[in-house]
Amino acid sequence: AAGEDATIRLWERESGKLIRSFKDHKGIVWSVTFSPDAAYILAAGDDSTIRLWERESGKLIRSFKDHKGPVFSVTFSPDAAYILAAGEDATIRLWERESGKLIRSFKDHSGAVWSVTFSPDAAYILSAGDDATVKLWDVNSGACMATFIGWADGAWLTRDGADNFAGNETGLDKLGFVDNQCVYPAGEFPEFIRDRLEIMPV
Repeated sequence: AAGEDATIRLWERESGKLIRSFKDHKGIVWSVTFSPDAAYILAAGDDSTIRLWERESGKLIRSFKDHKGPVFSVTFSPDAAYILAAGEDATIRLWERESGKLIRSFKDHSGAVWSVTFSPDAAYILSAGDDATVKLWDVNSGACMATFIGWADGAWLTRDGADNFAGNETGLDKLGFVDNQCVYPAGEFPEFIRDRLEIMPV
């Protein structure tokens, strides 16, 4: 567990005994997680730093400091070979755990990124942020493959990397096409724009 006191604490579930405290962070710790094999602990927070500890010894293995601002979400790849983090700077960053090398940055969100995770095969990344979108990324290329947008009224849209859209009818109604400073609703789109839209069932 972690929180406002900048400390991460590890308890034994069965007995409730406090096993160890990890105290290198400065400020709120927003995210903490185990590696899939529980050998490592990863945490990040207001101090813009991701820290990697060895669970058994409590030893700080490495710090990752490329983010500019608080870091809200951290996770391991399924094989624990890579570390993923996202935060207030609207950027997702991928590191190699063993070397600490920054592999890639992913930039398409327009606001803070609050949550990030790998697909089970680690080929893709899914992120969610303040811009009210969920984005699907290709790990190898860094490309944003799709953007998912939803509204409280049940409307939804998906945009792929080639700017093709799919959505339900109410979602597509929220689109607008701008031409010569005029905004046209979905029903009045030119033919070449309508060809890029696909209405999906609710």
